[in-house]
Amino acid sequence: MSDSIVVDIETKINKALIAFVIFEGQNISPEDAYTQYQQQLIEKSGSDFMPIIFHEPLIIGYAHVNTKYEIKKVGTLPEGNEGVIKFWEAVNKGYRVVSWNGRCFDLPVLELAALRLGLQMPDYYNQKFGARYRFSEDGHYDLYDFITNSGAVYYRGGLQAVSQMIGLPGKTGSVRGHEVQAAYEAGRMDEIAHYCIGDVLLTCGIYFHIENMRGRLNREEYEHRIQDVKERIHVR
Repeated sequence: MSDSIVVDIETKINKALIAFVIFEGQNISPEDAYTQYQQQLIEKSGSDFMPIIFHEPLIIGYAHVNTKYEIKKVGTLPEGNEGVIKFWEAVNKGYRVVSWNGRCFDLPVLELAALRLGLQMPDYYNQKFGARYRFSEDGHYDLYDFITNSGAVYYRGGLQAVSQMIGLPGKTGSVRGHEVQAAYEAGRMDEIAHYCIGDVLLTCGIYFHIENMRGRLNREEYEHRIQDVKERIHVR
């Protein structure tokens, strides 16, 4: 097994693309297109969550975890295209991606960003049972996919609920996922990064709990790893 990068992303919305796709041929500004489409989504489904095609990476948070399940480094990649490039460079070097529901959001967003930038990831895309194969954890270990038995069951509450259930502090900071766009427009990038890293650490905690459950950590190792996660969350 190779070292892993535990990843979580926060995104911004490409409002110009909404205007082009949803309101094609109409004389409408990107801001008005965003507002109107947001209202349409709420009226239709009760949620203003935008389709993935309209999301662009804003903050990429990560933790480098070695094969002994030790957190070696936690942080964020550079903002913008540079961060996307560095993420895929790590994947190309053989790091395994660990995520929470990353198959449904984080990785598709990062794949679209790679497509836009013309990046090459031959191993990632061309291995039949590699990172994009849902029932393999070799290249991408989606923890939510694992605990839901590849989508056979649904757990309400997501990362926050599972974190609290296993004794982790839960989400921290002044920003929540649905507030990221507004925080970005207000220039509150540090707060968004803080929130993102918090989710990375919670994902690490769930990762270590699952690996303990699977017998891949002994009790002493498991307790040390969980204590490390808790301390990193509390000192932030």
